[in-house]
Amino acid sequence: MIGLLVLIFVVVLSAYGGYLVAREPVSAKRVVSLVAAAVSIASVASFIRLIQVYNSRDLALVTATGNFMAGLGPWDLIALGLSLVAIVLSSLGSKRARIPLLVSAIVMFLQTCFVLSLWD
Repeated sequence: MIGLLVLIFVVVLSAYGGYLVAREPVSAKRVVSLVAAAVSIASVASFIRLIQVYNSRDLALVTATGNFMAGLGPWDLIALGLSLVAIVLSSLGSKRARIPLLVSAIVMFLQTCFVLSLWD
């Protein structure tokens, strides 16, 4: 339940950061911030897909290899990579949307790291 609230928080904060970008006069920073908001929301989507793959994988694969991360494919790296890209882009974006976008990207990165550390 708390994980769902974190995901909703990240999406709402990213959307709010995207809304704040509309008031930015510099178009280059506006584009960078909009891309950061979109990438942050995409990291939430890849995290949800990571959870789906983890819950639907074959347990015989896990017991045969002895690796709890077996069968996840690249979804863990995609979720972490998108979060890191969102952090970098939001730090380069507009000043008005920097705080909401940075907070949402950092929270998503930490959430993904926390869940992956629980599975290890």
